Amino acid sequence: MLALCFGGGIASVIAVLVNYLIAVPFYVQAFFGGNFDALVGVCSLVYPEINASNFYAYYLCAGVLPFNLLRLSLVGIVTFFVYKRLSKILHWEIVMKPKKENGYYVSKSEKDTQEIAKEVAKTLHGGEFLLLSGDLGVGKTTFTKALCKELGVQEVVTSPTFTIMKTYHGKFDIHHLDMYRIESEDDVAELGLLEQIEENDITVIEWNKFSELPGKVLNIVFEYTGKNKRKITIEEK
Repeated sequence: MLALCFGGGIASVIAVLVNYLIAVPFYVQAFFGGNFDALVGVCSLVYPEINASNFYAYYLCAGVLPFNLLRLSLVGIVTFFVYKRLSKILHWEIVMKPKKENGYYVSKSEKDTQEIAKEVAKTLHGGEFLLLSGDLGVGKTTFTKALCKELGVQEVVTSPTFTIMKTYHGKFDIHHLDMYRIESEDDVAELGLLEQIEENDITVIEWNKFSELPGKVLNIVFEYTGKNKRKITIEEK
């Protein structure tokens, strides 16, 4: 709303300046041969008290400015109610889902990473382990949040860096593990994490330390390939 009001105000001021500096002089020259008094005479039909000295005060303040304020207000109201509905069409790159090519996906935005996670979620039937690997900040947590949301999780999904494991409930029980602070598989065994995972649960693991896992394992590798660009490779072990 602020942007629409500010934009409408600026556009109205620009309209006044354009009329004063360009449109009116051009119109006088093109249609009245440069005779300014002839234009004043035409406008006197609407503004009886108009003359050459007060022409711009009448024309700009009583004509151009209110007309543009009204016009831009109507445009702003329409935009306010329809823009969000049309934004996916206007921003076509948002609705184009990333496709898997040459064995991997290319993510150019956080939205792309979320769409890839949704596609992966549709292939899960319970009992899968998803091993996420890649540098810090490459999009692993973004991927996990979108995956959980697609699987019906209503809770807020956060990184379990300090708690090691968090469990969410949706279509499946989903365990999210972050083993960044764990030194070795022996440390994992002491925590008894596998014992807390049921057969049909889905488990997402960042910085995996397990050498063997039961069930289906998906290895998902995130790699930077440029500014705001990532290569996401998904392979079944």
